[in-house]
Amino acid sequence: MLFLEYFQDTVQKKPTMYHSVRVATLLWQHNLPEDIQVAWLLHDILEDTQIPEPTIENMFGRNVLDIVKANSKNMDMERGLRNEDVVRRCANLNESALIVKMADVYDNFLFYTSEEMIQETVRCKEMAQLIKRYKKPTYKHELFDYADVILSSQ
Repeated sequence: MLFLEYFQDTVQKKPTMYHSVRVATLLWQHNLPEDIQVAWLLHDILEDTQIPEPTIENMFGRNVLDIVKANSKNMDMERGLRNEDVVRRCANLNESALIVKMADVYDNFLFYTSEEMIQETVRCKEMAQLIKRYKKPTYKHELFDYADVILSSQ
C-alpha cells in the first residue's frame, strides 16, 4: 500500500486493520458512495501518520480530504474538548463526515464492549450522545440509528 511508509510502529488499543475492514464493510452494506468508504479507510491517517494533506487530496479528491480532516482530532486542543470538537466539525461539514464518525464510534463500541473495556465503552456512549446533539435535522441516514443502539445498551 502506498501509505505504509507513513505509519509508525505504535501499539493500538484495537486491531486497526480489522476495525477498518469491519467499518468499510458496514458502509458498503449501506450502499454508501465510494468516497465515503475511502474517507473511512483514511479517517485516522492524519492522526496516525505524517502524510501530507495534499497527497490525500491528489490521490482521492477534496471531498475525501475534507471528511478525513473533519474526523481528525485536534491534538493541540485540551484532551477533554477534542471529542466534542471533532463531532461538531463533522456535523458542520456534511452528513457524509458525520456518517464516517458514527460508523467509527459504533464499531469501536462493539469492540470495546466485547473486550470489556469499560472506560472506552463509556467514551463511545459520550460520542454517540454528541452525535445525536450535533446531527442536523436534515441528516436522515439510517446509520445514525446506531447512536440509539449504543445509548440503550447496558
